[in-house]
This record gives sequence, structure tokens and C-alpha cells, in this order.
Amino acid sequence: MACLNPGGFLQDAVQSCLSQRGVDVELIVVDDGSSDGSREWLEAYSREEPRLKLLNGPGTGPAAARNLAISAARGDWVSVMDADDIIHPDRLARLVAIATTKKVEIVADQLLAFTENEDGRLAWPFIGDLLNAPLTEVSLPVLVTPTDAGFGSALGYVKPVIRMDFLKKSGVVYDTTVRIGEDFDFLANLLANGGRLLVSSLPLYFYRRHPSSLSFRLNSHDADALIAANSRFLQKYETQRPDIRALLLPRDNALRRYRAAVRLVEDVKRIRPLSALSTLCQRPSCAIIFAGFVLEGLQRRFGRSSASLSPFPRGQVGISSERLRQLTPDALDTDSLLQVAIPLTEADEATKKRLSLEIKDTFWAGFAF
Repeated sequence: MACLNPGGFLQDAVQSCLSQRGVDVELIVVDDGSSDGSREWLEAYSREEPRLKLLNGPGTGPAAARNLAISAARGDWVSVMDADDIIHPDRLARLVAIATTKKVEIVADQLLAFTENEDGRLAWPFIGDLLNAPLTEVSLPVLVTPTDAGFGSALGYVKPVIRMDFLKKSGVVYDTTVRIGEDFDFLANLLANGGRLLVSSLPLYFYRRHPSSLSFRLNSHDADALIAANSRFLQKYETQRPDIRALLLPRDNALRRYRAAVRLVEDVKRIRPLSALSTLCQRPSCAIIFAGFVLEGLQRRFGRSSASLSPFPRGQVGISSERLRQLTPDALDTDSLLQVAIPLTEADEATKKRLSLEIKDTFWAGFAF
């Protein structure tokens, strides 16, 4: 877990990781220079929790922090998690079981993305229609093919669980020049080195979307780094895979359109009309992506339609213990997960204690952190 000023989200992330059932967990957190009290909390908590190991990061971004954490890991499996997300307590055990049964090197799951504001809460399955079966094998061509107006596939956001022996044998590490999109590049290299990836359609990773997240702050320098990483990937594997150039060309074009749209945003913010006009003339297609940026910004500023919001107010648990006992892992849908996952993390202590007693020995036991 790379950590840089996650604020109040950190404790839920750490607790959800250490609450994993059916597996022995070692949580390695690399603090990359937090100034919001996160490091002090981690230091104090690590003194009472032996499974939590805190390392000092180099301060150069999440890729280098992840490399440091992986090099210190001692388990048979390794998994990456962001410091502002949440995972279900059975996530790692279920994914390891899938990988073991299916004999694959890499396994991941659907992401339940969620965002919150003072008016309500919105959640959606982040990967969308790409996962149309309980288990989907994802090949390198599928991973690198752009599937939206951006520059890649939503599959690039998954947080894989990887066999440590395969990871060491492959020699793959995070590209430290990439600050945003480093997980995609890392996963693509693993697949190019012979790894097989299965993705479960059951969303047990809860991906928090908020304005202070790195993924919301892509700039033209980050886009340049992604284009350079794409070129290095081509040079590295072109002799092994004659099809790689054709596979990466759509991504390269999409990255360049995306970079143009980001530059257009920067030009508008800095009131540089001539530069903005030049960008539009060079890549007119970036206007569609730019319009999407504007719309997303307006939605974040003014809120979304009430029809899209969760009906459960902040702090209220909108599901009964009877319903919790009825829900089984194979019968979950996004609405059920939303009703359980987010409200329980924000419930008051009395509600958490009551529900913990009422749902003891069920699939959801222990989820009320």
C-alpha cells in the first residue's frame, strides 16, 4: 500500500486489509512523505499490530513505493491496494482460491466504484460490460485495447493478486517514470511475460473516487510519461510478439488524443487561447474528451441527479440483519453490495456492535469495521 496524504480514508483501508479472513496477511505500507497525520497514525498502530509494517518511501510516486513494498513482502501471494479504498474481508481468500483451482498466476475482481458528497452516494461496477461471466480470462490484446473515450481499458484499474514466485521469475517491476497508470503498465508487462489473468465478476474491491485522488489529477506531463512507457513496451516485446505494434497503435493514438485534451484543459485554465486553438487544430478529436472533462467537472461541482444516488443517507445502515443473513457470495449484485459496504463503514459504533452480533458466522461477519 502506497500512502501519501490519504486523510481520513486510511484507517478504513488498513482495517479492511487486516480484517481478511482465511488467509495470513502481512500489510506493508510505504509512506511517501505524508503531512496529514497519516504517518503518525501508522507509526502508532504498527506498534500494536505486528502484521503492519511501515516503510519510508523515496517520495517519487506510487510506482517506486509499490516496488519497495513488494521487495519487502514475504508471502506466497502479493496484492496491491490503494490507501483510500476498501476491500471485503473475504476478498483475498476467494481470489487465491480461484487462482489455485484454475492454476493461473494472476487473479483480480470487478471494482465497485463509489463516490460521495453531502447530498448522497453513487456507486457503479467500474469495469462495465467487459465482465459478462463469473470468470473472464483477460489476454494482453484485450487489456491494451482502448474501450472508451480515454486511452485504455477499465481493466487496467484492477488490483490483481499475483503469485510471488511468478512475479520474481518474471522480473517485472513498476515503471517509476509513470505516476498515473502505473498499475496498467505493470499488469501488461506481467501478461507479456506469460502470466494468465482471470477476473471475477464479483466486486469485492471498493474503489473510492474523489477529487483528491491521483487518478483525478492527470496532467500533460503524466500523459507524456504514459506515451513514453507505451513506446518502451513496444521496443521491449516487439521481437517476441510480432503483433504487438498493431496491438499498441490504437492505445498510442488514444494516449495522444488524451494528452491533447489535457493540454486543452491546461490552456483554458491558464487563459492561453492561441495555444488552445493550436491544440484543437492538431488533434480535433480531443474535443470529445475535453467535453467529457467539462461535464465530469460540472457533475462533481453541482452534484448528480437524485435518481442516481443511493437512497441511504450518510451514516444510516439501509439493510437489515435478516437480509444480510440471506445474501450469499454468489447471489450478490451491485445494489446489495452498496447497501452493505459503504453504510456499514460509516455506521455509529452502537449499530456496528449490534450488527456484528446479529450477523455472526455469516458471509458478512466482520465487515462492520
